Formats: sequence, structure tokens, C-alpha cells
Amino acid sequence: AAKAAMEASDQKRAKAEAQKARKAADQRARAEQQAAKAAAAAAERTAKKAAAAEAAEAARQRAAAAAAAQAEAVRQAAEEAAARARAKAAAQQAHKKERQAEKRRAEQEAAAAAAEASVAAWAPHGAGVAGQGSSTPREGLPAPSPPGSQPGCAAAMSGPSTSSEHPAGSSSSAVAPALPPHLAALPPSHP
Repeated sequence: AAKAAMEASDQKRAKAEAQKARKAADQRARAEQQAAKAAAAAAERTAKKAAAAEAAEAARQRAAAAAAAQAEAVRQAAEEAAARARAKAAAQQAHKKERQAEKRRAEQEAAAAAAEASVAAWAPHGAGVAGQGSSTPREGLPAPSPPGSQPGCAAAMSGPSTSSEHPAGSSSSAVAPALPPHLAALPPSHP
């Protein structure tokens, strides 16, 4: 009976140790499993963070490239606008100079034409004074003033004179009217 009791006690103790060992093994397995799960979760979080950082960097680079392209487009547009403005200003300046030159040429031509017309109108008058004492101006030009109407002529005509001193038909009986200022420098047609 004692031997049977000892064997029973040994069996009970062996059984308890076996259960304890199985329990410890189960706990270690669960701990390892939990550690593996935690490591996998950490690795996943790290991978997600890395992917997010890479995506953010790519987005930043794309935004920087778009901003640079937009700035370059704005710069080119500004340069083109400035070039167009300079070309327009140069064209306007050239056109203005051309108009001024045409205006000067027209004024010079008009002055030359007026001078030629005045010379043509006064030359026959001077020849008539020198020869016959009368002349007829060209059509469209002012008629020369009659003797005595110019300053100085009245005094000359108001003095006493006789037919013997100034015979009819002589050149001394008429006074040539004053020439315009722009013809004053020309050689006089009257002696």
C-alpha cells in the first residue's frame, strides 16, 4: 500500500510538472506570436511611413517643377511683351520722324513754290516799270500797289512836278512798289 501510494504520488507530481511545462510552452508560443505580430505591424507602419514620405517628396518635386515652368512661362511672356512694346515704340518713333521729314519737305517745297511764284509775279512788274511803267501780275497773285500807295511814294508824289521834269511815258514818272521781304535780297529789276 505504501509503495502504491508512493507511485501514485510520483505520477501525480509528474503529471503536474508536465502540465506546468505545457503551460509554459504555450505561454512562450503566445509571447513569440505576439512579438512576431508586433514586429510585422511595426514593419508595416515603417513601410507606410516610407511610402508616404516618398509620395510627399515626389509631390513636392512635381510642384516645384510646375512652379518653375510657370515662372519661366511668365518670364518669357514678359520678355515678349517688352520686345513688342520696344518694337511698337521704335515703329512709332520712325513713323513720327518720317511724318516730320515729310512735313519739312512739304514746307520747303511750299516755300520754294511761293518764292518762285513771287519772283514770277514781280519780274514782269519790274520790267514794266523799267520800260513802260506798267505791268500785269499773274492770275491768282496779288496785284502790285499803284504808284503813290507805298510808304514814301506819297511824299514823292506830293512834291511839285511839271511835265517838263517828268515827261509822260518816262520811267521816272512811276515808282516801283516795295518788294516782299523774301525778295529784298534779289537784284532789283528797276535801275
